Amino acid sequence: MPQSIQFRVLAESSLNGICLIQDDLFRYVNPALARMFGYTVEEVVDRLSPWDLVSPVDRPVMRENIRRRFEGDAEEIRYEVRGLRKDGSVFPVEVYGRRIEHGGKTGVMGLLVDITERRRAEDELRASEQRFRDYAQIASDWFWETGPDHTFSHFSGKPPDWAISGRFIGARRWELAADREDEPEKWRAHLATLEAHQPFRDFRYRIARPDGSPLYVSVSGQPVFDVNGTFLGYRGIAANVTTEVRAEQTERALREAQADLERVTRVTTLGELAASIAHEVNQPLAAILSNAGAGLRLLDAPVPDIPEAREALKSIMNDARRAGDVIARIRALTEKAPFQKEQLDVNEVIREVAALTRSEMQRNRVELRTELMTDLPPVQADRIELQQLLLNLIINANESMSDGAKRDLLIASTEGETDNVRVLVCDSGRGLDPAAADRIFQAFYTTKPGGMGMGLAICRSIIERLGGQLSARANVPCGTIFEFSIPVGQASAPAKRTG
Repeated sequence: MPQSIQFRVLAESSLNGICLIQDDLFRYVNPALARMFGYTVEEVVDRLSPWDLVSPVDRPVMRENIRRRFEGDAEEIRYEVRGLRKDGSVFPVEVYGRRIEHGGKTGVMGLLVDITERRRAEDELRASEQRFRDYAQIASDWFWETGPDHTFSHFSGKPPDWAISGRFIGARRWELAADREDEPEKWRAHLATLEAHQPFRDFRYRIARPDGSPLYVSVSGQPVFDVNGTFLGYRGIAANVTTEVRAEQTERALREAQADLERVTRVTTLGELAASIAHEVNQPLAAILSNAGAGLRLLDAPVPDIPEAREALKSIMNDARRAGDVIARIRALTEKAPFQKEQLDVNEVIREVAALTRSEMQRNRVELRTELMTDLPPVQADRIELQQLLLNLIINANESMSDGAKRDLLIASTEGETDNVRVLVCDSGRGLDPAAADRIFQAFYTTKPGGMGMGLAICRSIIERLGGQLSARANVPCGTIFEFSIPVGQASAPAKRTG
């Protein structure tokens, strides 16, 4: 691939702004840079200068900075300015520039990074540190001091854990710790900080109370030096964070248990769809065998038909990809992977799940239809969780129609009125019992013989994590409509309906 094409591919996939400036005009900008400032690429290239995207307050400083650096020997510049969006709003931008020769002209290749979130994080960190300082001035569980050899020379405490104070005097922190063997890397890093005489904050470790029960301590310290710069030791505060740590451990254990339960449910559901999945895999495998045989016959003919043989090989490749895609989706559904949001096309996920369940629907004589709106905005969701959500709703609908004559299943997608995407799963089954309407999403509640009562409860849990809503209502003239909505991830063009 030529270097210019490689650059364009990398630039247009970058999340940061990339540009080429010559003769005080943008000659190239990637989509990310245009979006960053609220323009289209066409509105920027050959029309705007770098000064148009900088707050008037910063323009003189920026001009002087560039002139001074590039008139000297510098090949690169780096500075921070206030960017000016098309709508007039201002935001912080970090600019990196390198002088280059392009097309026989001198120019600047620039990289622009929106540092709004970084600034917000820094502001929040400063506010957090100030709160910590304010708290330390008025209250703490313990105050302590150590000498240059890091042994405690002072440790004052208050009930209920004041009794441990005496254990610290003359000892070093790591000599009292009960977690050095469990977390050696944490302690190596802490000891390196102490040897470097650096301040530290919120270092957490575990010690044992006199009765053997664990006590978790959060400690912060500041190095102390005399007027000559000689290191005298540390001074700091410590807090009992046992309750907080136990709460975090409990919450983590609950999350892990819930994830395990959801994975078991996925695997169980896939087991129920084994025949359907086998059919979906066997179809492309049978096509591969057929095309392979046809290709051999075409090549073995007295006059080999090379173009037709080539087409047979292409068909084999396409069918192999189909089989691989099915297997990849099944493997992803069964893997134990962490929850990870990404930009997703809801319609694509619907088609993937519909493909996995198609044969099962045909076996049960269910007519599966889709009405998917095109150009839907992407949503922020975990692909596997969204697949499981749809899979649970489709299987639930399929089972509700097992004893009915009419078996219609419609999956529709549309754009909501409040920046969300709505998906409807409509069946013609036995319908929703009004007395159970408020209970169907509760864990372990089921109306099906042999049911676990977890499918719809997990659906609700997934939707809550995605920040959406899930509801059920009666279908007319029969059946149930399950509807869920997911917030969109970004703005998009108006949606259109397709079949």
